[in-house]
Amino acid sequence: MSHPVVEIKDLQFAYNRQNVLQDINLSIDPGDFVAMIGPNGGGKTTLLRLMLGLLHPVRGSVKIINQPAEKASHHIGYVPQDVSLNRGFPISVMDVVLMGKLRPGSRWKRNKSRERQEAMETLEKMGMSAYAQRKISELSGGQRQRVFIARALVTNPKLLLLDEPTANVDTEGQADLYKLLKELNKEITILVVSHEWIVISSYVKSVACVNGGLHFHHQPEGSPFMQEPVFPHPMNEICPVELVAHGVPLREQKSSED
Repeated sequence: MSHPVVEIKDLQFAYNRQNVLQDINLSIDPGDFVAMIGPNGGGKTTLLRLMLGLLHPVRGSVKIINQPAEKASHHIGYVPQDVSLNRGFPISVMDVVLMGKLRPGSRWKRNKSRERQEAMETLEKMGMSAYAQRKISELSGGQRQRVFIARALVTNPKLLLLDEPTANVDTEGQADLYKLLKELNKEITILVVSHEWIVISSYVKSVACVNGGLHFHHQPEGSPFMQEPVFPHPMNEICPVELVAHGVPLREQKSSED
């Protein structure tokens, strides 16, 4: 029996004794494609950092592939929201992807020829192999994101985490990027933090709504999201998806407005 890729139990986290997340329980199965949504300040980025092992819960546990999050970084590929890029620095696309191969203690054990081959294969998967020797600063926002995803995938992780990957991408590029992620999801479990709910809802399989607490919605194969009624909870505990859709699948809601 395979373990969940992500397993969070009874999690509580606080900054300066002020609770940010509480009573968080989440299990993400292999092959899932999850959108994490919620208001600013609701705890999405904090929860992502807990999964990365960069923060530690006050209470509860976070496991990645049945390992504590702080010991599971080799299982995770991560694409942050703000990738610092000095446009004057002449780094190539290939060099950016190879940076994903850098691991503590690996300096003297690296097979650079094999690493370059693996980097090129990953760029091909992203449709970016023709740009391998181009400067990263010469690419469009959507192209750069594909390169950063390649950097995250070059070590063959089990889980891909992306924080607002379409923040600096135009509308057409957003759709292309989510189509790419849907294709990648055939091989890897994906979790995306996004505020573009209506756009991403056509591609994901599950939704985690985070606002201090967490509501998780899984979409059975072939069925629309949000067929269940609004939760009978106080207003601050209502899932944002249900609050927006009023119990109507957003895809159906969107099509009825067209």
